[in-house]
Amino acid sequence: MSTDPSTPPVSTASPASPAVVPPVEDKTVAVVAYLTFVGFIVALILNNGPKKNALGQFHLRQALGLLIIHLVGMILFVMLAFMLPGILGRVLALGSNVFSLGMLVLFILALVDAINGRRKPVPVVGELIQQKLAGAFAA
Repeated sequence: MSTDPSTPPVSTASPASPAVVPPVEDKTVAVVAYLTFVGFIVALILNNGPKKNALGQFHLRQALGLLIIHLVGMILFVMLAFMLPGILGRVLALGSNVFSLGMLVLFILALVDAINGRRKPVPVVGELIQQKLAGAFAA
C-alpha cells in the first residue's frame, strides 16, 4: 500500500468540543474609576446599572481608597508644613511632593491592572483598602 504525500491523513477521532470560554468582564467601570474624581463619579453611575460586575466593584474600591489616602495625606502634609517653622516646613512641603508622586505611581499601577482586567490590589495599601471598604459597591 502506498501513501500519497499530497493528501493529509484522515483522523478517525471525533472533533474536540469547543473550549468553554469564561465571559470577559466589562472593563469600562474599572478603567474609568481611575480617571480623576469626575471619572470616579461616572464609574459609580455606570456600576449602578444592570452591568454591575466584580471587576468594576474591585477597582471602584481601590480608586476610592487611593483618593481618600491621597486627600488625607495631602491635608496632613499641608497643615504640618504651615505649622512648622523654616526649613522643617519646607522639608515637609518637599515630602508632600514625594507623597503625591508615590500616589501617582499607585494610580498608574492600578489603572494598568484595570486595563488588563486583573483584580490585583495595589502595593502597600491595596489589601487594607479591600478590607476597610469590603462592603462598598457590593452587589
